Amino acid sequence: MKKTSLTRGEILTIALIALAFTALCGVAMNAYLNRDNRWFRIVSPTDEQAVEIMAVTRLLQPYVRTASGNLFFCSGGTWRDKCEQVTASEVPVNKVPERWLSCPPDLPPLPPLPGNIAHSLSVGQCQEAKTYARLVILEDGSIWKWQRTISWVNKFALGSVLTYALMFGILGGYAFVRVRRYLRSPVPQPKRGTKVM
Repeated sequence: MKKTSLTRGEILTIALIALAFTALCGVAMNAYLNRDNRWFRIVSPTDEQAVEIMAVTRLLQPYVRTASGNLFFCSGGTWRDKCEQVTASEVPVNKVPERWLSCPPDLPPLPPLPGNIAHSLSVGQCQEAKTYARLVILEDGSIWKWQRTISWVNKFALGSVLTYALMFGILGGYAFVRVRRYLRSPVPQPKRGTKVM
């Protein structure tokens, strides 16, 4: 097939394919980077209702006070985590570890919760990246945690994906146009006087 320059329609097709592929990759990468923007339920005391967060550990595991005045340490949100009753002497003196007070908790808009908040605690940790967190106790006594790290790496990753997606989109669009042009070209007929085997 003889090489010819691209027509306006083919250039437009390549541009549309490249932009559509870039937009699709951008949406997918943005969803991937925002996957942690949600609330996680932390195990709560089983027979009592939590009403106040007394302190948290370095891993943001809460010590809570229940409506009856008992204190519990709730270790997390996996199937093996639990809330264990503790004494007042076991509750940390500092409500929040020093590292979680390194910057004000500049929280972005948070996803909705499945109830009204009875007590909450917001913290921030700023080093190379900024990590913000919020722990809440709802009126039903359930404990929830939101935690998110915001870093320049996220913006770099999104920019890199968009750049590569645009390049691959242009290559894919060009390949599509060339294949389409080849499939639409007439089949060459043998010249008269030549034998077809």
